Amino acid sequence: MRAVIVQLENKVAIVTGGASGIGEAICLRFAAEGAKVVVADMEPKNAEAVAKKIQLIDREVLTYTVEVSNYDQVCHMVEATAKRFGTVDILVNCAGISEFVRTEDLPIDKWLKMIDVNLTGTFYCCLSAGREMAKKGKGKIVNISSAAGLAAIPNSVHYVSSKHGVVGLTKAFAVDFAKYGINVNCICPGTTLTPMVRNTMTAQYVAARSKRVPLGRLGQPEDQANAALFLVSPQSDYITGLIMYVDGGMYALHSGYAGLEVI
Repeated sequence: MRAVIVQLENKVAIVTGGASGIGEAICLRFAAEGAKVVVADMEPKNAEAVAKKIQLIDREVLTYTVEVSNYDQVCHMVEATAKRFGTVDILVNCAGISEFVRTEDLPIDKWLKMIDVNLTGTFYCCLSAGREMAKKGKGKIVNISSAAGLAAIPNSVHYVSSKHGVVGLTKAFAVDFAKYGINVNCICPGTTLTPMVRNTMTAQYVAARSKRVPLGRLGQPEDQANAALFLVSPQSDYITGLIMYVDGGMYALHSGYAGLEVI
C-alpha cells in the first residue's frame, strides 16, 4: 500500500479571515495536508467552529481574534503564533470587506475603512509575518485579491482600488522579500459561492452568472483553497510575484462576448 503524502506536514499557517468562506476552506485544506493552522478572524465564535472541524481530523489549531488594520494586534498575532508553534511558515491574507456604493455618494470614512482593512491590513500582515519568516530564511505568503483587482466593477471604487493595491503590494513584497527566501503570490478569485454570496444571490442570478463563465460554473471556496495549497507547497518554490486568476476563465474572455454563444 502506498503511503499517504501530505504536503504541509508540520508547517505553521496563519490564515486571516479564516472563520468563513474562502478563508475557512483554506484552513480546512491546509489542516488536511498536515499544517498547524491559526484561524485568525474578527469573529471568535465562527473561528472556534472552524477550529473544531480541524480538531476532528486531529490537527493542531489556534484561534486568534484580530483586526488586521491594527498593526499592534497583527504583531501580537504573529508573536503568539511563533510562541505556540515555534515559527511561521505560511501566511494567507484572506481578511477583507466589500460593498457597493455609488462613487459620487461615497463617504470618505468608507473609503478609509476599505483601504485600511483590505490594503493596509494586508501590508501589516505581510510585514510582520515576513519578519518572522526571514529569521529562518524561508516562507510562503499568499494574498487574496479579487477579479476587481484586475479590472473595475461599477459602484465600488474603494473596493476596486484596495484590491488593485493588493496586486501591486504582492509584486513589491515578492521582489523585496526574495532575498529572505520568502515567496509572495496573489490569488484573484472570480465570483465564488461563499455563504455570504449565496445569501445575496438568487438561484436565477447564479444561473445567469454561471453562463458567462467559460468553464460553465461559478467558483467554490475549495477552488480557491486548492490554488492556495499549490502556492504554499514545495511545487511553487520557484514562483514568486505571480498573480493567479482563479475565475473559470473569465479574465481571459473579452467582456463583449460574455454570455454569448459564438459559432
